[in-house]
Amino acid sequence: MLSDDMEARSQHLVEDGPLTIRMVSLDDIFLFKSVANRDDDVDDMVVLAQAGIDEELIVQEVHTQLSLIGRDEFVGAMKHKPARLQEKGYSFDIQDEIERLHSRTVGGERVAQCIRLLAETEYDDELYEGVPEPTFESRVGEETATSGIDLLQQIGHVRCGEDNSHILQDRENEDK
Repeated sequence: MLSDDMEARSQHLVEDGPLTIRMVSLDDIFLFKSVANRDDDVDDMVVLAQAGIDEELIVQEVHTQLSLIGRDEFVGAMKHKPARLQEKGYSFDIQDEIERLHSRTVGGERVAQCIRLLAETEYDDELYEGVPEPTFESRVGEETATSGIDLLQQIGHVRCGEDNSHILQDRENEDK
């Protein structure tokens, strides 16, 4: 998605009546190419990197995209490009952060699946609003539970009930 920050970084090129043309920054083009799956993207990313990219800004935008999109596929799509860039002799500081975020998104999915299963089988009564954290923590581990819940809250997939249990949000119904 084109975030407000991306728009602010873009350069105004042409305005003709209701038509405005802006060019996104090289950092944002690099980011777009990192999640696309086209043959020339890796070569284009090398050229962009040679021109100079701000890796810290790119990582910040990845976090923004996670919040805007509300799904973690963004990081999953981005994860494979750094390895392909490394094959071409380029190594970036963002690789470690993308690996960390990918691990976090995988953990988030494990936590979501666990909460979903427990809500359908063991916590389908009125005793709890959702699923207590210690219950799914015992199944996925403390570290996965903590980072998974953090991610799920960041992207709006889970909320904490009044009884401190966790409830998965039905994203399809929220958007309608």
